[in-house]
Amino acid sequence: MGGQIVLEAYRRMGSRISAIVMLTAPFESPIRTFYGRNVEVLYRAARSIRLLPRSTIVLWRALWGVDPRFTHRVAQAVRALGPDAKPEDMAPYYRRMAGLDPL
Repeated sequence: MGGQIVLEAYRRMGSRISAIVMLTAPFESPIRTFYGRNVEVLYRAARSIRLLPRSTIVLWRALWGVDPRFTHRVAQAVRALGPDAKPEDMAPYYRRMAGLDPL
């Protein structure tokens, strides 16, 4: 998302910016370039969670919070994390996600 923010800042305040160096920003929608895959279908499916009942929160929290090691293995399997990411470093993020209301 940072790439889009930088480009928007340049569009709005170009006279204040002398150079831009973008290192890992995708050149188009991140959901179309996520690790070289188009995950737009998954994104649309995830957005449909709003149509589910509030009891879905229990499932959401279970998926993110039951066992951080399991969540970590799943994240690496779908290539949302690199192979060098450590479960103990990601655990606070998983706990934070478990506490969010997905609806």
